[in-house]
Amino acid sequence: MGTILVILFSVGIFVGLSVLEGVVLQAMWWWFLVPLGLPSINVAMAVGIAAIISLVCHQTPRKSEDGEEISDALYTITNSLIRIFILLGFAWLVHRWYM
Repeated sequence: MGTILVILFSVGIFVGLSVLEGVVLQAMWWWFLVPLGLPSINVAMAVGIAAIISLVCHQTPRKSEDGEEISDALYTITNSLIRIFILLGFAWLVHRWYM
């Protein structure tokens, strides 16, 4: 039962981070690319574009020592959230300056 919960939690985190990345990408697309004449995109399209970018730019994570899997997972989740929100904040500032 514990393994199933870990799998469901991992899938939930993956889906949640993917949607959050899609929302941020959609906002940045609207701010910077639509004014250049590109068509607007929805969240689903942004999630797909982010997935393609992740596939192309994939980096292999470092090897874990025994017993570090949970701390590595927390590090990855925290790092992803921080990266997403810093990127969104920076893009928002640039957008406000640009407009």
